[in-house]
Amino acid sequence: MVTTRLWISSVLMTIALLAVVPFSLRLAGTWRLRVFRVADNQYVENYWLPMGLASLTLICIGLFVVWSHFRRGQRSAWLILFLIASLFYFPVLIFPQFPINWTARIQNAFTEKDRLQEWTFHLLGFFLMLIALLLPLKDIFWRSKPSPASSEMPGLSK
Repeated sequence: MVTTRLWISSVLMTIALLAVVPFSLRLAGTWRLRVFRVADNQYVENYWLPMGLASLTLICIGLFVVWSHFRRGQRSAWLILFLIASLFYFPVLIFPQFPINWTARIQNAFTEKDRLQEWTFHLLGFFLMLIALLLPLKDIFWRSKPSPASSEMPGLSK
């Protein structure tokens, strides 16, 4: 049964997942480059391409799970989305640029461009994911069991 909380949570999770698509496409768009030049004679391999493709794959899996199973309140779908949020979204998009000084980082996000705004955008997306995961907890894990009388077929009374 789809409740209002599950529906709202599904929409929030969809927004959070789709917000990462431009970043992932930008990473996957480096497919023509095998290596990056970092100094005169120093090159590093292009690890952005596999990261972008893996991100797009996890986004597609997440969207499939949200709209096929999560909105119906299945516990396994909640677990899959929790794993995507905790093992993909946070470590890949937020943790590498984790700030020491939070207040300065957030204040500078509105004035500076590029990486700082992108990091703040991903942080807001992560908080949106957390809200989407916490909102339907009651509907998923603590729902009431149907009474035995309601599970009987009509017309088959004792």
